[in-house]
Amino acid sequence: MWEIIIIGLLFCCFIAWLVFSGNNLKNISATELKGSANTSGQQESVPIPKTTNKIPTIPTLEQNIQNRKERPIQNKATRSKVFFAWGRMYDFDVVGESNYQNNLSTLCGSKNEKSKFMEEVACLQREPNNRHDPNAVVVRIKGMVVAYLSRSDAKKFTNALKNNGIEEDSFIFIRAAIVGGWKRGGSIGNFGVKLDMPEYSKLKYCLSEISLDDADEKLKEIPLTSQQKQELKQLNIKQDSNVTYFSFNEYLSHKINEIKKNDPELYAAWVSYSEEVNLKNEIYEFWSDRDELEAFDIKKPSKTELNKAITELLETGKSLDEIIDDPDLLFELLVENNPDLEK
Repeated sequence: MWEIIIIGLLFCCFIAWLVFSGNNLKNISATELKGSANTSGQQESVPIPKTTNKIPTIPTLEQNIQNRKERPIQNKATRSKVFFAWGRMYDFDVVGESNYQNNLSTLCGSKNEKSKFMEEVACLQREPNNRHDPNAVVVRIKGMVVAYLSRSDAKKFTNALKNNGIEEDSFIFIRAAIVGGWKRGGSIGNFGVKLDMPEYSKLKYCLSEISLDDADEKLKEIPLTSQQKQELKQLNIKQDSNVTYFSFNEYLSHKINEIKKNDPELYAAWVSYSEEVNLKNEIYEFWSDRDELEAFDIKKPSKTELNKAITELLETGKSLDEIIDDPDLLFELLVENNPDLEK
């Protein structure tokens, strides 16, 4: 009997606890919805956020285009085009044509008895990822690889671009000629490529970002060199303002023929001067040759250093012919005057 009474009392207590807890939860929820009390004891209601099913506006095609104009794509690869012209001389040699005979044959046709000479436009571009030479410069004609610049020329060419403010990854367009490619009897000749490459020291005068024809026009602005001016001075010829770097040789040849007829003494002096210039140029060329410099184990001397040594040897009674025939004469004097030339 007592067990039943105790169990009943425990059940009643459990029911009372549930009712009390439920009321507290209701009070807390109501308080949270109404807001907590502020410092003044007043309640501030907090609005319940409303959900929305509104779909965002989709930009029109015109708006997308305008957005792209206002926010251009970043880091987009852009390469400039540069044009060089040099009077269609085609005297610059390249290397590796033997590896691209199929491409050259595609460009100018099969071989026949007469050698080819076909003018084209070549595109030169650096290949910094070339595993053989990071300075490599590839030569393409109509998109096909036909040759490369030699290792030494590629380095000089790259430096020349840099010195003239031209981006190294630019596309360089110059005229080219495909030559050779004969087949007569038992003789077969490969196709070759010659470039109309400007002198590196003159790049700034024949540079165009428009076209090769525009580069041709710029050639007329190249001033006479100091050597050309000296030749006019030797002949007592006043410089003509209409004479340009490219027209100089034709102009000079005409003047020399006139002097030969009218002033034999001046002409004889000119011949002597020309022979001296040619001999000195031979010396300059010798001491610019990499193989010769390695044989003497010295760095390349400047023209000023060479001229000083040549003058000193001439003053001792040596002739230019003797200096050419015995390079040790100049070598010893060069090293004596310029110890830093020794490696």
